[in-house]
Amino acid sequence: MRAKYFSKQFEEFFIERMTGEELVCFDVQVGLFSRMPLKDGLFHDDVTAKPGHRTVRFTYYYSRRLKELFTVGAHLVRRGEPKDWDQRQMDEYVRAIQAWEAQPDSKPEAFDIGEDS
Repeated sequence: MRAKYFSKQFEEFFIERMTGEELVCFDVQVGLFSRMPLKDGLFHDDVTAKPGHRTVRFTYYYSRRLKELFTVGAHLVRRGEPKDWDQRQMDEYVRAIQAWEAQPDSKPEAFDIGEDS
């Protein structure tokens, strides 16, 4: 299983703030998710990439009904994070996922970003 969908907040974090080492950790972790049963709903994974000293919290949502793993967002684990704007973006994305779960035959526009074709 790959994280096929990701939020606008994650896309911006990826472009503006994520390091190469953190990207490798993200890819490895998502690969591991394909080998383990995931519980429905929201969950987090904290990663400290070497040689860095900062920790990134990746937020995911697994939908058993849609059989999809969503990357909801990412932020640094430190005081003041996630910023209010980031948290609002992540909350909106989770609501969009839940709306899609309620009506699986109608994919909302929020999922056009990040979709592998």
